[in-house]
Amino acid sequence: MSPADGILAILVDAGIVSTGWVGRVGALHTQANQDQSIAVLDTGGRGAEVKVAIDYPTVQVLIRGSKAAGGYSAGYAKAEAVLAALQGIDQNPSAYPNLVSCVVRGGITGIGRDENDRPLFSLNFNLITNPSDAGFRTY
Repeated sequence: MSPADGILAILVDAGIVSTGWVGRVGALHTQANQDQSIAVLDTGGRGAEVKVAIDYPTVQVLIRGSKAAGGYSAGYAKAEAVLAALQGIDQNPSAYPNLVSCVVRGGITGIGRDENDRPLFSLNFNLITNPSDAGFRTY
């Protein structure tokens, strides 16, 4: 499972991706009538440990609100919910058992509006993951 898949699974499990909001890995939803969208992208991270099975990936969560009245505030509130669900989450959540740590890198960032005048927000997270139960690299 990619880090983005794991983080999206946590957001679904926590009810953040819920009625009226869709989630997707890799890009915001492109359906024309779907304003409220959350995307999780793998953004690299720092190098992994060489012998010990510990990785340090990073992910970006994009939140797109509606262009309707109140859409900016609703988008920002959804970004706050994402932050609350992920910041300092307990180790090994059932939706992403390889996750050891999730720490936000900065605050909620408004990144303007898309081509349809819908507000966009971004959050970035540093993760620590354990990709092997053996504790050591197997390659």
